[in-house]
Amino acid sequence: MEQQTQAFEKATALFQKREFIRARDQFAAAAGGPNVDLTHSAQMYLKMCDRRMSEGQAKNQSPEDLYTLGVSLLNKGDVDGAVAALERALQKQPNADHLHYTLALCAGQRGDMPAAATHLRRAIELQPSNRIAALNDADFHTIAQHAAIRELLSGERNNAG
Repeated sequence: MEQQTQAFEKATALFQKREFIRARDQFAAAAGGPNVDLTHSAQMYLKMCDRRMSEGQAKNQSPEDLYTLGVSLLNKGDVDGAVAALERALQKQPNADHLHYTLALCAGQRGDMPAAATHLRRAIELQPSNRIAALNDADFHTIAQHAAIRELLSGERNNAG
């Protein structure tokens, strides 16, 4: 238990110095100890280290690298981290339909249907096949139940016929 406490204290000191890689190693060591409360705290800090490291790495990445990071974070359930990466990619490549499509999904998962509709509309404007993709994408099924998205998709379907 003493080793766990020492690892956690060393990790928090490193975290405060913004040395996230070294802090992460110490939090990982602390997360494996017998004290359940300390283990839980160390696991929470591990997630914070991961997020801070991914944010730092993402600053100089290409739009495609940021897109890949965003999708990865979204798949892990980190919608906020995904949005941050995707928005940085969108700043570098504002007419990338796949970025708007994925941001539509993120906004929908957050419950922000106006933003979801705006991004999905733009994704469809840039690449009309995104309409069909959204209609067939299992990740969009729940979101498509909302009026703004349903109207967008059904309106597009009517225009296609």
